[in-house]
Amino acid sequence: MLTRVEIPGLICSAALLLAGLSLGIWHWRHWNRLAVADLPYQWVRNRRRMLVAALIALEGLLLATADTLLPVMERSQRITPRQMALSWAGVVVVMLLVAVWIALLALGDMLHTASRSRLERLRMRQEQRALRYEIERFHAGHDGDDT
Repeated sequence: MLTRVEIPGLICSAALLLAGLSLGIWHWRHWNRLAVADLPYQWVRNRRRMLVAALIALEGLLLATADTLLPVMERSQRITPRQMALSWAGVVVVMLLVAVWIALLALGDMLHTASRSRLERLRMRQEQRALRYEIERFHAGHDGDDT
C-alpha cells in the first residue's frame, strides 16, 4: 500500500513518463511528415530529440522505482533496509547520469542548430552578393539604352 509521502513522487513519475512518451510520439510523427529535402540533418536532429524524449520517460520510471517501488518492497519485507538503501542510491546515481546525458544532448542540439543557422545565413549573404552583382552588371550594360 502507498503512503501519503509516495503519492506525489508517483504523480511526478507518471507526468515524466507521459511527457517523454508524448514528445517521442510527436517527434516520430514530425519525422514522418518531413520533406526529404534535408534528410541527413533532419534525421540527426530528430533522432537526438527522440532520444531525449525516451530519456525523460526513463527518468520517470527511475523516479517511480526510487520513490515508490523500493519503499513498498522494503515494507513488504522483500528487501532489507540495507538492500533498499543501496538500491535507492544506485537508482539515484543512474537518474543523475541520465539527467546529465539529457543536458548534453540538449546542448549538442542547441550548438548544432546554431551552427546550421550561421551557415545558412552565410549562404544567403553570398546569394545576395551574387544577385547584387548581377543587378549592377545588368544596369551597367543597359545605362546607354534609354535614348
